[in-house]
Amino acid sequence: MVITDESGEKFIHVHPHAEDETIFVTQFDEPGLYKMWAEFKFGDQVNAYPFVIKVN
Repeated sequence: MVITDESGEKFIHVHPHAEDETIFVTQFDEPGLYKMWAEFKFGDQVNAYPFVIKVN
């Protein structure tokens, strides 16, 4: 998973916490809106999904 803040200046790259579960663990230094892209593989196809989250 790749995460950026609203300005695009902060960049976080996170890998799943475990092989058998889709759990990502990270921390955010500041509140605000963050855009995330996660890649999931289904069979031979890899798809990227965007998310926006608000960190308080």
